[in-house]
Amino acid sequence: MAYDIKLAERVRVDPQKHVTLLKKPHAKVFNITGKPMKGWLMVEPAGCKPARQLSTWVKEGIEFALTLPTK
Repeated sequence: MAYDIKLAERVRVDPQKHVTLLKKPHAKVFNITGKPMKGWLMVEPAGCKPARQLSTWVKEGIEFALTLPTK
C-alpha cells in the first residue's frame, strides 16, 4: 500500500520494541534516505484513527522519550 510520507506520522520508540511494534497494523520502517532508522517508525494515516490508536503511538513515543538523558 502506498501512502504520502507527508501524511504519515513519525514516532521514536524504544529500539528494543522496534521489531514488535512493526508488526502492528499501519506501522512501517522509517526510511526516507535509503537507510532504515531503528527506533523510528512511520505510521500510516489509517493507523492514527480513531484517536485511541493515535494515543497508543503517542504513549509509545512518550515512554521512550522519558528514558532519554536530559539535555
